[in-house]
Amino acid sequence: KYTGTLGQIHHRTDQLAATILAFAHFVLENTACHYMFADIQGMFSCSYDRNELGQTTLVLFDPMSHTPTKSSGLGDHGVDGIRDFIQSHQCNTICALLKLASPDVLQASLD
Repeated sequence: KYTGTLGQIHHRTDQLAATILAFAHFVLENTACHYMFADIQGMFSCSYDRNELGQTTLVLFDPMSHTPTKSSGLGDHGVDGIRDFIQSHQCNTICALLKLASPDVLQASLD
């Protein structure tokens, strides 16, 4: 599990987790806080299912999403879910390299 929803904080600090958290941040920023992915989970494919470089593939599954209108389906916590991500997200090196907006800017966009 790479990201949570409503108060769930994951303390993974590896590069893969940082990339997935930056992806959630990127989507939120680029939709002007109108859509975000939450509860992103993943697992590596079976060892016999390797890509052309001989690496297993991470398969992401079962994401939830939050929208200001709570219109994305089951588990959409609306503004509360988005605000929770903004307040708990700690920008990482991937966020910095992508020059993503600070949580303060995201909060202003949400408001």
